[in-house]
Formats: sequence, structure tokens, C-alpha cells
Amino acid sequence: MAVILLAAEAARAPSVHLDFAPLYGAALLAREGRLDEAYAVDPVVGKRAGLALTEAVRARRYPLRHCLRYLHPPALAALGVPLTVVDFPVAATVFRALSLAALVAAAFGLARLAEGRIPGGDGRTGAALAVVLLLAFDPVRMTLDLGQTNLFVLALLLAGLHSRGTWLAGVAVGVACLFKTYALAVPMAWLAAGGEWRRRGVLAILALAVAHAAAYLAWPEATFAYLDMMDDLSTQQFLWPEQQSLAAQVARLQTGFSDRDVSEWVENVAPAGVAEHLAPGLWVVVLVGAGVWVRWRRLDGDAALALAVPAGLLASPVLHSHYGAVLVIPAAWLARKASGGPAAWLGLAGIGLQALPLHSDEARAWVPLFEGAGVHWVFVTYRLAGVVLVLAALLVATRRDTA
Repeated sequence: MAVILLAAEAARAPSVHLDFAPLYGAALLAREGRLDEAYAVDPVVGKRAGLALTEAVRARRYPLRHCLRYLHPPALAALGVPLTVVDFPVAATVFRALSLAALVAAAFGLARLAEGRIPGGDGRTGAALAVVLLLAFDPVRMTLDLGQTNLFVLALLLAGLHSRGTWLAGVAVGVACLFKTYALAVPMAWLAAGGEWRRRGVLAILALAVAHAAAYLAWPEATFAYLDMMDDLSTQQFLWPEQQSLAAQVARLQTGFSDRDVSEWVENVAPAGVAEHLAPGLWVVVLVGAGVWVRWRRLDGDAALALAVPAGLLASPVLHSHYGAVLVIPAAWLARKASGGPAAWLGLAGIGLQALPLHSDEARAWVPLFEGAGVHWVFVTYRLAGVVLVLAALLVATRRDTA
């Protein structure tokens, strides 16, 4: 069954790949030595890319008139350069195939992390069942259809956990942090775990630093453009309903986000106010707290990884629906450790919330039926609630778990 599903996914024509398009366009500009232009923004709509990136992807058969802006570091654009030898439709197909390969690799890692608690054990049968479950998981579906990178992060984090080589593990996790900043919680948790895990965490941070330094030497202007873009984003919160971070909730309260905004899918960029200062403060508090817990409970590497994943998502100033794909890591760990009791039920509830497809057009259909009842907040908080529940499950499960 797993083989059939993978074949069907590989054969299915990819969608527009909204989130892959900016990476592809930035890689095109990087190849031409114009990567700094990738960070230009449309003067009318703040979430769209500027003229240079949009023209670059449209010249390579991107089907839409507009392209989302590029929000990633220059080093990530360098990783996308090999895909620019073909036009966008072919590149999107290749990217989808690579995502499916990452999904298969992650399935083996999850089966091993669960240590036989997945029916079929930690070998091929267990991995095959994991593939089926992953393909049915809503954040994974979104990742594949949007052309997102969460499956690469998932596979790389599990490779960092299971790799026998310390250097290879460090590089894998460092590259994962390059794809998504929420993954930075993992090397920080491993620093607190000590021993071999501390060395892996140090090497991950070193690999990330080397990647950024190499990108700076190649495109110094792009590095400064990236930092300017990050500074700009730190003073604003994107308030479309897919954004479900805690900082975004504060921004919504400040700017009067309403059920009409959700039901009509009004997209705007609003000053964040308090949320501007909340995001970095929350990052420090959550990640330091996770590190203290890891050290206090003397957690080993896999427990620290399981705890770091929801902690990183909670601390992140950006939390989109597809980010929940990586929560299968703590779910696999909980399957092994929490056979029953509060931890198991909290984890199941958190993963269950992630699995609900309450995004995109669904909100337009459902919210008007509950107008004025406050139910619209369900559509912009349910992923965040799932992250909190999974983190609570990990805290309960690791109260007595020691290395």
C-alpha cells in the first residue's frame, strides 16, 4: 500500500507550488549574481515578491502572475541552484520527488525512534506503515502541495539523531536549521543534554555558521538585504489565517482581527506593537526553559529532540499550518515512552488537532455559520493549541525520564 501511495504521489502533477516558487526564483537570481534583488518587495502587496524575482520565475514558465516574497537566507537559495537548469514545472516535479524521498527516509527514522511501537516493528514494515500515516497527515499534505521544506527538516533531524557519525549528525541538523529556524531549538537542547549530544549540537551550529559565512562571501549584498528583510518582518506580523504563532495572536487582538477577516480571507500586514517585542522575548524564554528542563531531567538525545521540536514551534514568531509535519517526531517518541496516562492523551489530542484540515477554503465555508460566536478563532489558533498540547505531553512524559 505504501508503494502504491508513493507511486500515486510521484505521478500526480504538482500544484502551483506557491512556496517553492520564491526559492526557485531566488536560485535563478543567485546564479546571475543578483541575489540581493530577491528580497525586494512588491510596493502594493507586502507578501508578494518584487519585480526582479517575479519576472525571473515567470520567464521560466511559472503559471501565476504574482509570486510570494523570498523569506529565507541566501545560503538556502544556493541549495536551489541545481534545480534552475530546468524550467519551473520540471523543477517543481523534481522538488516533489525529492520531498517524497525525504518522507521515506523520515519514515524509517520514525519507525526506529518508536522502537517497535509502530505495528511492523522498526524495519521495513514499520516504515511502510509510517509512510501511509505520513501521507494521510494534513500538514504533510500541505507541505507536498505547497512545495514547502518541512519534510527535509524532518528527515534531517532524524538523520542527526540516528547517525553514528558526530560530524554527519551535526551537518544534518545544521542544514535543517538553514531550512527552518524553528529547528534551532534542537542543537540548543542537545547542548543542554551534554556528552555526545553536546558535540552534535555544537557541530550543527558550526555547520550553520559556515553556510551563512560562505553565502556572505558569495553574495555580501544579499546578506545585508536578508538582514534588512528580517528587521522589517520583526516590526510586522503577517495576519493571514495560516499564521498561528502566539505573537500573531497578540497582533490580532491589537488590530481587531475579526470573524469577517477569516470568512472573507482578508489578508493584510498590520503593525505588531506588543507582538514585535513579544516574539524575541518568547523565543528566549521558551528555548532557555526547554534547555533547563533537559538539563534538570538529564534527558538523552532522543528525548531532548522530542521536546525541542514543539518548543521550537511554540517559540517561533511564525507558525503556519504545514509546520505541524515535524510533530510526528515527538509523536513517535511518545508512542514508545507513554503507553497510557496523561502524556499519551495530551499527545494524541495535540496530533489530532494538527490532523484537522481547518485551513484555506474551509474557513470560508464554516465561519459564516458561527458569525459573532467567537468560533472564528478556532481557525487561527488550533495549530498553536496542538503544539502546546504536544509540549505538555512531553513535559509530563519526561518528569521521570533520565539518561
